Amino acid sequence: MSQRGTARPDLDYEHLAPTADYVNRVVQVGGKYTLDEPFEVGWGNVVLDVTPRGLATRTFRRPDTSFQVHYGLLDGDVRIESDRGTRALSLRHDSVASFYTAFCDAARDLGVDPPDSPLICEIPDSPATFEEDRAARTWDPDAARLMCGAWNLAAAGLETWQARRTAMSKPSTRRPSPRPGRQPPAGATPSRPAGSTARGSPVRRLLDASRLSPVSGRPLGAPAGAGNHRYGSPRPSVDDSGRGGQPYGRAGADHASRTARDHPAGQGVRLTRR
Repeated sequence: MSQRGTARPDLDYEHLAPTADYVNRVVQVGGKYTLDEPFEVGWGNVVLDVTPRGLATRTFRRPDTSFQVHYGLLDGDVRIESDRGTRALSLRHDSVASFYTAFCDAARDLGVDPPDSPLICEIPDSPATFEEDRAARTWDPDAARLMCGAWNLAAAGLETWQARRTAMSKPSTRRPSPRPGRQPPAGATPSRPAGSTARGSPVRRLLDASRLSPVSGRPLGAPAGAGNHRYGSPRPSVDDSGRGGQPYGRAGADHASRTARDHPAGQGVRLTRR
């Protein structure tokens, strides 16, 4: 049986930069749908899955349709799959603006509304919106293959680390034996010691949740830097509607407002996901 190598690929940033810069923008188009999903700690709801051939959103379930967006970097295309059909569009576009237009048209063909926000986020010196990004782009399949391989190796390492942390944080299901000489009467149900909690009870879940740092989202005691960085300062700007033309979406608006309130300077705010 053949096995994938675990050696880190030789990544030359100068070679990868044009493709990486383009991918960083176009994955935000389908990624905008995640902003209306229920908020998860550390913006976990916006994470894209690493697939064997690229990146994919979770399945979005709307009242009238369900759909998913898959960026097939190894295939050089994007597929929007829904319960009404599938539309594929090429990643070989001359600009981010032309890709965005083609994506919205393909989504409408499936009865899916275009993303609510056209804003390009957290890319210094980029145009404000997808429609305004008309810089010439090229698609390099070799660079895309290197990036996809690196992501799969990184995902494997993170999943291995997370599995160990999850196993360590699970509460024991073994009940302590009664003290010698204090056996319960025959047929009686042993009482639970004061302050103890049943596995799966609300108190137990609260205690399990408290094992995560409220700031970093990492398990308490985890090494610094462990986790998947999702969001940082400056603080988000959210208006009374929770939208304000900004990219956080309805699900994250309340959390963003609390972040802005609790960290007025907007500095040092870092949310991570295990």
